Amino acid sequence: MKNALLNRLTTRAAVTVCLALLFALATHAQDQPVYTDSLQNSWENWSWAQTNLSATSPVHGGTNSISVVATDPAGNAGARIACGTITK
Repeated sequence: MKNALLNRLTTRAAVTVCLALLFALATHAQDQPVYTDSLQNSWENWSWAQTNLSATSPVHGGTNSISVVATDPAGNAGARIACGTITK
């Protein structure tokens, strides 16, 4: 009886600690800028299309924007960071 109670308490304590750690990690996650007048935070231009990362018009905010000229269906614009890939 004591062993069963001890096992249940140990399991509950372990689950509580795991949930607390997950919550702590989730609350410390922050947004990461990809482009603010230039690529930021180790993002790289891996586009197959013709791109200009310093276009001056149109600009939504700041002084530069990104322009893309796709001349064929495979001319995708994409950005890459060391641990993953995002394409649009």
